[in-house]
Amino acid sequence: MPCHVYVEPEIYDVEENEQADDFPTDHIDGLRKELAVAYSTISSLKHTIQRLSPFTEDSMQSSTDGFIQHYTGLPNFKVLKAVFDYVTPQDMRTKLSRFQEFMVVLIKLRLNLSNEDLCYRFDVCRSTISRILSRWLTILDAELQPLILWPDRDILRKTMPECIAPQGIISFISDAWGGRVSDKFLTEHSGILNKLLPGDVVLADRGFDISDSVGMQQAKLYIPAFTKGKDQLAAIEVEETRLIANVRIHVERVIGCVRQKFTILKGTLPKDYITRHAAEDCPLIDRITRVCCALCNVCDSVVPFD
Repeated sequence: MPCHVYVEPEIYDVEENEQADDFPTDHIDGLRKELAVAYSTISSLKHTIQRLSPFTEDSMQSSTDGFIQHYTGLPNFKVLKAVFDYVTPQDMRTKLSRFQEFMVVLIKLRLNLSNEDLCYRFDVCRSTISRILSRWLTILDAELQPLILWPDRDILRKTMPECIAPQGIISFISDAWGGRVSDKFLTEHSGILNKLLPGDVVLADRGFDISDSVGMQQAKLYIPAFTKGKDQLAAIEVEETRLIANVRIHVERVIGCVRQKFTILKGTLPKDYITRHAAEDCPLIDRITRVCCALCNVCDSVVPFD
């Protein structure tokens, strides 16, 4: 918690008929020395207060990589500072610094702490935490969206490993849907099919009955083969299933990485997060998901390049 230190100066009264020139030189020199010591003490205390304040830029800069990873999901202070410098607004609206406001949002996404917990950690009221989260998630969503990029084929050929997108980055995110919507309906209304080009290959789990939709884009759908109605799979089906499974492992690792880094995507969310308000263009859950995925894209990939 922030602490406040007040150094009371020593006061010397001068009578009306007493002139400053009447003070002995050694007494003036003594006062100057005391003043210099006071200034030095105040400077040292200010530095100590800054270091003791929660999650300031100075305190995070001197923290270990493990500490930064635990509270932000980002690998080190260099990446943390680069993201902050890129997205930070120029105005300030609360008693916290802009960097501390930024940390409030990252800690919320990373650890999914309650707003009340964040109140105590940063010594502000709950309404302030709510305003910080709403404001900064809007800013982060707008500024970091370019990090979620659907690459063209030339870039894919130059940068991707032997399977999936370049270095396993997240290149597309649909809007949030209710749990009762079917996989087929979600896929056909997510917008991803519009990005397919003739000759593209789409990998999907069993149950995604979207071969006709994919075929309309002159692309091909691959799903794992299954033995329903068969004694066993043909040799070519076994090989195709093995190749698909190798790619799916990487896809699942990337999805799992997002959920592990930012546990807010694993927990139960308040109703306000999934409700679109009149003044907003999307529910908060969409902003949260996009920001978490964009932040994952600035971290080291879990998919090897070679």
